[in-house]
Amino acid sequence: MPPTAPQVIATLDESGRIVRLPDGTLHLYLLGPADPARNRPVLRRVSHDHGATWADAQPVLTLDGSTGGWGCVDALIDDRGDTHLFLLNDRNTGVFARPMGEMDQNKTQLGGVKIDIWHCKTTAPDNDAAPAWTPPVCIWKGYTGSLNSVVQLRSGRIVLPFSHTTDKHWFNRWPDLDNFTFHGQFVCTVLCSDDRGASWSLGTPDIRVPVPDPTGAYGAVEPVVVERRDGSVWMLIRTQMGRFYESFSPDGAEWSIPTATRLLSSDSPAGIVRLIDDRLVMLWNLCLRYPYAYGGRQVIHAAISEDDGKTWRGMRECAADPRRHEPPPNQSGDFGTAYPYPSVTADNRVIYVTGQGRGRVQLLRLDPDWLTQTQATSNFTDGEAWHTFGTAGVSIQPHPDRAGAKALRLTRELPGATAAALWNFLSGRAGTLRLRFRAMPACGPLRVSLMDHFSPPFDTEDALHALFNIRLDGERYTDGKWHELMIEWDTLQRRDAAVYIDEHPLEAVPLLHETMGACYVRLVSEAKGCDAAGYWFDRVEVGVTQ
Repeated sequence: MPPTAPQVIATLDESGRIVRLPDGTLHLYLLGPADPARNRPVLRRVSHDHGATWADAQPVLTLDGSTGGWGCVDALIDDRGDTHLFLLNDRNTGVFARPMGEMDQNKTQLGGVKIDIWHCKTTAPDNDAAPAWTPPVCIWKGYTGSLNSVVQLRSGRIVLPFSHTTDKHWFNRWPDLDNFTFHGQFVCTVLCSDDRGASWSLGTPDIRVPVPDPTGAYGAVEPVVVERRDGSVWMLIRTQMGRFYESFSPDGAEWSIPTATRLLSSDSPAGIVRLIDDRLVMLWNLCLRYPYAYGGRQVIHAAISEDDGKTWRGMRECAADPRRHEPPPNQSGDFGTAYPYPSVTADNRVIYVTGQGRGRVQLLRLDPDWLTQTQATSNFTDGEAWHTFGTAGVSIQPHPDRAGAKALRLTRELPGATAAALWNFLSGRAGTLRLRFRAMPACGPLRVSLMDHFSPPFDTEDALHALFNIRLDGERYTDGKWHELMIEWDTLQRRDAAVYIDEHPLEAVPLLHETMGACYVRLVSEAKGCDAAGYWFDRVEVGVTQ
C-alpha cells in the first residue's frame, strides 16, 4: 500500500522528547506541573508498539524547586543503553514563573536573568531493579533559551549544542570587520562529554550569524546537529535571515564559521534524525513573510535526503497549527506549530512532538516514504489541506455539478482584502500541474503561482517571491464549461514553465529565481475591487519528474 500522510496520535499539554531504547521501546519524557514549592516531576510515557499507543505518564524523578524554576527537558540513549536527561533551570530569576514568548524576550533586558543547563542519567543496577538516576548537576551557567538537539557520535563523544546570550548589542558590536554589521546578542556553542556525562567541556565559542535588524533580531540560536556518514558533524542554526545557516565539525568540538544554506525557514529551529536505512529526515517551518517569528509557524514541513543533507525531497506539510484559522493570541507565550523533536522508531518511522501553546502541541507519526512520492491530487474533500485563513470570499463548498463532491469557490468580497488559497505538494525541480477551473461570467483576472515555500494566504508580496506567475484573463473562458490549465515547469534545463489551456499552448513564463523546487500552488484573485463572480476549482493534480 502507498504510504499515508502523517497521523496525529495525541494532543499534549506539554512538549516532550522521545527516545528509543535498544529493544525498540519508546520513552517520552516531559515535565509535569510544579507543586507549591516549585518542585517539578519528570514524567515518562512508554510505548511498546512504535508509538501507536502510549501508557499513562509516570514520574521518574523530582526536580528540586529550591534551585530555581525548571523548564524544558531533552533526552538521549547512549551506546550502553543509559538514559541522559538535559534540563533547564532559571536559578531563581523567575524565567519559568510564567510563559514568556520570544516577543517578550525581545522587550526584556536579559541582564541578571539566567537559564542554566543541568544533566542527570540512569545508572544500570547490578540486579533486576529499575535503573537509578544520578542527582541532577549543573553543567553550564548563563542564559540559554532552549535545548533542541543532543547526539552521541560514533567516537562515543556526546555533543549538546545550544545558544546563549553575550554582552553584545548594536552599540557594542563584534570587533574588526564584524563591526560593519551586527550579529545579535546570541551565539552558539556546544558542550562535549567523552566520559558519558561524568564531565563536560565547551567547544568552539561564539558561533554567530548576521541579523537583519539591530533591535528585535537576536542572532544564532537553537542549533541542531547530526553526524554524517564520513564522521563529520553538521550543525544547522536557526536565524532571522529567512534561512538556516550551517557549520561543520570534524569531531563535534571544533566548528567552522557558519555560512548561509539554501534551506529557507522562518525564525524557528529544525529537527533532524537519521533513519535506520541511513537517510536523513528534517522537520522545520518552511514559512516566510509573516510578522511573528520572521515568517510564521502556521505549518511545519518534512523533507528527506539520501546524500547526507546535500539535496532534499519532499517539503511536505507534516503538521499544521490546529488554531491557525484564528487570529494570533493576545497574551504572552509562543504559539503555532514549531519546535519539532523527532525520533526514529524500530520500524523506521519518524515520531515527533511539535507545537507551542495550549491546544497546539501534537504527537505525530510519519512514514518517510511519504516524502518520496511523485504524485499528488486534491479534489477538495480534505478542506484542511487548503489554506484560506485571513481571506474573504474563499471557501470549499458543495460541487456545483456533482452531488456529494466538493469544489473551491474563489471570489473577492472585500476591496483591499486578499482572496487566495494555497496547497502544498511534494517538491520538484521539474513537473506538471493540472488544474480544472470554471470561470464565471464577469469574473476578474486570476493568478496561479508556483512557490517554493509557505506564506499566509493574505501575503501581499507572494507574486514577487514566486517561482512562476501565470495570469489568466478569466473572461476568455466564461462559456460555462470546465477548462484545464496545465503547467509544465522546469527549473533545471529550460528554466521556464510551459502553459496550456485545454492543451492549447499559451506563452511560457520564465523562472523568477533559483530554487530547490516548487512545492506550493497559490490561486489568487487579481480583480480590482470586488469580484462576486469569481471561479470554481474542482481538481488539482501534480506529478514531479525531478
